[in-house]
Amino acid sequence: MQLGDDVYCLHEPDKKCEAEIVFIHGLQLAPDDLTNAYWKAWVVRDGTKDECWPMTWLPKKFPNARILSLSYDASLRRTSTTGRMDPYLLGERLVQSMTSQENGIGQNDYPVVFVCHSLGGLIAKEIVVRGHHQFSNNERVHKLLGNLKAFFFYATPHKGLKLVNLVSGFSFRFNSPLVKYLEVGNGELGRLDSQFEEICRNVGKGAWKFYGVGETHATSNVR
Repeated sequence: MQLGDDVYCLHEPDKKCEAEIVFIHGLQLAPDDLTNAYWKAWVVRDGTKDECWPMTWLPKKFPNARILSLSYDASLRRTSTTGRMDPYLLGERLVQSMTSQENGIGQNDYPVVFVCHSLGGLIAKEIVVRGHHQFSNNERVHKLLGNLKAFFFYATPHKGLKLVNLVSGFSFRFNSPLVKYLEVGNGELGRLDSQFEEICRNVGKGAWKFYGVGETHATSNVR
């Protein structure tokens, strides 16, 4: 169910909510993939069928959790409608969308958990940094940051993505602001890490939990 331009609800608990789990998808090579990335990014094969596990088995495991997913422009290719927003603007836009009256993420006294894949982990950091610096006097954003408890990073390129360095020369295909942002050695990722770590100390006060999962085997991506 779509709650707003950037937020979808994948599961709403029948009883009193006890937690909010927010999924943030990663890079999308084709602009057409953006429309459904909020759920397709989390699809796995269960036997003979594909299923979006945040909508199927996760609610069985945590029936009292409100499960949400963010939708944002993660396209590496720039078109007339996609691949045009830089990560800073994305962070600002998403933190406003999450804390709006219609979405209300982080506005109650139960924990908020981010589950992020690939670029989504960096966008989660941008949400925290932009929220802290740009909306320091916004009570709703303050509540969201105060209720954050944990981050799950799946294959997040915290120091950049070597593949992006290889393809960045193909500007006619991969020309969104994300290309420069994801290059290994880009100073902006260092800036993001530094600011995020400072906020972890001052806002998270050492209580935020972090979990990381990396890929141990090579995968193929054929289009």
